[in-house]
Amino acid sequence: MPFRLSARARRDLDQALDYSLQHYGPAAAARYELLLITAMREVGDQPDLLGSRPVSRSPGLHSYLVSYSRPRLPSRQRGRNPVHRLVYRVTQEGMVEILAIIGDSYPPARVSVS
Repeated sequence: MPFRLSARARRDLDQALDYSLQHYGPAAAARYELLLITAMREVGDQPDLLGSRPVSRSPGLHSYLVSYSRPRLPSRQRGRNPVHRLVYRVTQEGMVEILAIIGDSYPPARVSVS
């Protein structure tokens, strides 16, 4: 199943990668980008992926910790401490729409669906 990013998710992705680049360097940022893209593809292919959870009080929304995708990357490309989760829904057309990429301590129920 294909996936698409909302405008907010695109901004979140850019911010996460910029932060990673500034604080951990280009190699770490590249590893983190690979992990985030891997997680997005996996959720797109299988929205009910092991580790995916419904978001309480937000019917139709799910969250997925990107750290669950880490073992499926080559060991040299895994990164150390992934701290983000994807918040997404499946549209009526059957596409996964990633609404936000948030820090794992941010409550997924606070993500706006508009």
